[in-house]
Amino acid sequence: MKEILAMKGARVIVEICASIKKGEKVLIVTDFEAVSSAQILAGITYTIGADVEMCIMIPRELDGQEPTACVAAAMKKAEVILIPVSKSISHTEAMKGALTEGARVLSLTASSEELIASEAYKADFKKQRPVCEKVAQLFTQANEVTITTPAGTNLVASAKGRKGNAHSCIVDHPGQFSAAPNIEANFSPVEDTMEGIL
Repeated sequence: MKEILAMKGARVIVEICASIKKGEKVLIVTDFEAVSSAQILAGITYTIGADVEMCIMIPRELDGQEPTACVAAAMKKAEVILIPVSKSISHTEAMKGALTEGARVLSLTASSEELIASEAYKADFKKQRPVCEKVAQLFTQANEVTITTPAGTNLVASAKGRKGNAHSCIVDHPGQFSAAPNIEANFSPVEDTMEGIL
């Protein structure tokens, strides 16, 4: 009966995070370890009138391993892709190809019925989106970033020329990618510039 508890969170994923609308072509990519989450998402997607299909593959051995060729081909044809899998396929050529074709992609790595039913999907993603995007913008504008904590961390790194990246957990435009439920703004520091104490 865990799937019943996950219904509200699944609706948030489908309607708010992935912004799925009636008639859209939706592909759910999953593996044998996450198929129960995929089925819940497929059910909610179906109820709003989207054209939903599901690809189930053998779990990848490592994060970043390419999906099968059949899955990669299907990804290029979808308008929206939900990816509840046990190992991430976010940083793959298949993902790049789907985004280039205009798919909106929401990665749901390590998804489970418990996670979908948890407090994580009670977050106000729409309210937090501008905050996330602002932090990413600040990273883009920064020449240097300093990270401190009460425990004593004091790190400084160059951000010069680096672009901030916002993962607000919402994909509502073609070619957008995010992962849920973690709201995140990040940047890649310039190599060999990190100094200080961690």
